[in-house]
Amino acid sequence: MQLVNIDKYKENIARKEKQYQEYVEKAKKGELPDMKRSVEYGAMIINSMVTDKPFKIYANVMNKGLVTNLPEFSSVEVACLVDRNGVQPCHYGELPTQLAALCRMNINVHRLAVEAILKRDRRYVYWALMADPETHSILTLDQMKEVADELIGKQEEYLGEYL
Repeated sequence: MQLVNIDKYKENIARKEKQYQEYVEKAKKGELPDMKRSVEYGAMIINSMVTDKPFKIYANVMNKGLVTNLPEFSSVEVACLVDRNGVQPCHYGELPTQLAALCRMNINVHRLAVEAILKRDRRYVYWALMADPETHSILTLDQMKEVADELIGKQEEYLGEYL
């Protein structure tokens, strides 16, 4: 059973490498793309830090009391002020209970996945899948283990001795 296209990452990298080579070849001929501001925050963050012109972004940061009903070890996306002092996350407060509950389910799944690597124990991958409500609604426990083993096997060159 193959439910997930595990080669998608490799296909994306190959496509980007081809695109990069096309850019290089055009640049060698003096054909440069039009300059336009990216939608990425990087340039605007640097500009705000250098010029002290305030800018608001939404960024993923560690939850150091920013969202009060989510664990502090988790990452949260909150409004942040950027100026000469860098990126300063803004306190949000409490999420509605139903949203915090959904977030905590995902946080627990992510934590189990991290523990799989830290403890070098693939059982935590199985438990992460078992704790994921979407996966749990589609696959049986045996199928979850089978899918995890297949994915880990196909990514062995990247995971090495971790799993």
